[in-house]
Amino acid sequence: MKTIIASIISIAALLLTSSAYALLVTPLPKIEIPKGEKAVTLHINDDDHTWQAYVYRVEQSGDGKETLIESEDIIVYPTVFKAPRSLKLVLNRPIDRSTESYYRIIVRQIDVDKGTGIKALLELSIPVFVKAEKENISKRIICGDNITIKNSGNTHLKFIVNKKAPLYVMQGKTITIQKVSLKDEEGKEYCGGKKL
Repeated sequence: MKTIIASIISIAALLLTSSAYALLVTPLPKIEIPKGEKAVTLHINDDDHTWQAYVYRVEQSGDGKETLIESEDIIVYPTVFKAPRSLKLVLNRPIDRSTESYYRIIVRQIDVDKGTGIKALLELSIPVFVKAEKENISKRIICGDNITIKNSGNTHLKFIVNKKAPLYVMQGKTITIQKVSLKDEEGKEYCGGKKL
């Protein structure tokens, strides 16, 4: 089990370039397996570095923190590879698609040294959503000393916190966070739109 401490922070886009280094990951900021589909492709373009990939199921607590749970619901291959490379994420077992399921793929750039072993150089955490057959969006935002977000639908909600950090609220979840600048994906502001 692995807990994401800064749960509202994830990668919204990644394009690192310099004269000596270039990394491009697509699709971002999230990966979706559409309804009726069982697989999706992730592309990593890199200057011949070695990477490892793992997929975890995500659970979310009432304050928005995410916990990663080992799962074989989705398999990724190859799991160790040199970039540039395309990865395949495939459903490994039947999943209830009356509601959306939330996972994360962790991709680590590693250095393999015969003397010191494997050392992680860079880690990316990318949300993976297995979409419901029929989506139902239902949300309620309660403003006060804190902000309470109720997601009564069967698909995730995405907000932007303090103009930069994405916050995902899982289906059926109610979370309470500190008063912040909060916008939804369409740019609508909630609770005054100011960081207090």
